[in-house]
Amino acid sequence: MNRITLSAILFIIGCLQTNAQVGIAASPMKLEFDNLAGTAKSYTVTVSNPTSRILEANITLSDWDRDTLGDIHFYTPGTLSSSCSNVIKVFPSTNFLLQPYEKKDFTVMMDLSSSKADSAKNSMLFFTQLNSQRGSNGENGVGVNLTVRIGVQIFYNSPTATKKNIEIEKFIEDITPNKDTTVSKNVLLTLKNKGDVETDGKVSFELLNLKTGEKINLPEAKFYTLPTAKRILKIGIPLKIPKGKYSITALVDFGAEQELKIGELEVQL
Repeated sequence: MNRITLSAILFIIGCLQTNAQVGIAASPMKLEFDNLAGTAKSYTVTVSNPTSRILEANITLSDWDRDTLGDIHFYTPGTLSSSCSNVIKVFPSTNFLLQPYEKKDFTVMMDLSSSKADSAKNSMLFFTQLNSQRGSNGENGVGVNLTVRIGVQIFYNSPTATKKNIEIEKFIEDITPNKDTTVSKNVLLTLKNKGDVETDGKVSFELLNLKTGEKINLPEAKFYTLPTAKRILKIGIPLKIPKGKYSITALVDFGAEQELKIGELEVQL
């Protein structure tokens, strides 16, 4: 059988872990700046080659945001009003080689010497492998060329911006057709970041059978939000839960020093 070779890009972002034998790795994967206007601040990002082959790579910037479902979308640098791409500089170079198992340090600077940032900003710093590598063959002899791109998230918050506030906007049943045969019903929890900093957290859900008093915990959901952004969490109620009338309690936790937010909804299963 003829060998078929496919090309693929493996994109790593945030706290996801790379395979130790694939492509390129970077640490840390999140940078948080808080310097004053007229000043510059720098962090060091260490990039490593965990493979036995020479790695060619480059560095680029991109604007990004999340939609209400939490999916990340990318844009040309400087496109979004929330962008800080124009004040980010990287040293010593944006194109580089890494020898097998070599590590290199890069300085990532936010330079506000001639710019003013008085609200939350963000950007994405990409380290992209330029020479693809052969991955393992599939069952049908299909070879895959892997190209790895690492995304390091960059956030800026003014030193005076410290307010965290997540509010529950809606807690409703999902009336769209349910295609998941393991779920009897879905509910939608809409959160809004009304603070002035990037905020993440988790939501725990508890079902209470209003007839029997039995309590059932549903899987916890995590969320990440930028200031002014909305996030919709879709929670499925398993089909195996007995029929009846239930109260669902959503407990929103976004920091030990923050007040917990509570939402309640009654549903008939």
